[in-house]
Amino acid sequence: MSIHMMMADPPAPEAFETHWHILDKLLNTTAHAFDHLALRDVKGITNNEIEALYAMGYHYYRTGKLDAALRIFKGLVTLDHLEARFWLGLGGVQQRLEAFADATQSYAMASLLDIHDPRPQLAAAECYLKLHQLHEADSALLALERFCPYTEAYHLYRAKGRILRRCLNALRQEEEGATL
Repeated sequence: MSIHMMMADPPAPEAFETHWHILDKLLNTTAHAFDHLALRDVKGITNNEIEALYAMGYHYYRTGKLDAALRIFKGLVTLDHLEARFWLGLGGVQQRLEAFADATQSYAMASLLDIHDPRPQLAAAECYLKLHQLHEADSALLALERFCPYTEAYHLYRAKGRILRRCLNALRQEEEGATL
């Protein structure tokens, strides 16, 4: 038996007309209450506790205890999925563990949450190059060029992006030469 046969026929569209005001009221009164709400807020976890976890995860990352760092950063993105630096930390651990595809997903989230930070875009490009996904690497580098602010703080990231772009172009030319 197909799933379509098990489902009841939907109500007629006219039946919904009387319920729009309920949906509208619900969305208007509760939507803003849940803006930027994360599990940490529901669980009552304080900023100090989150910062302690982040410091511990960063310490484990820096000292090469990557399995422990991975657990902590996975926990942090679960507790607060709207914090770009937690996704960046998770991506960094995944990249060092050579889980490049997973790292690109984490970097994508970090970039989505803070498009002007060039670090996730640059790191994603590196991962895509490791995966031999040249088009995706190019997209990450284009995003870096497009959205990275022209500030002294980000100068090195822009320079690294240009270098990676040259490497990417050389790889493309090499591949084109091999196929001819």
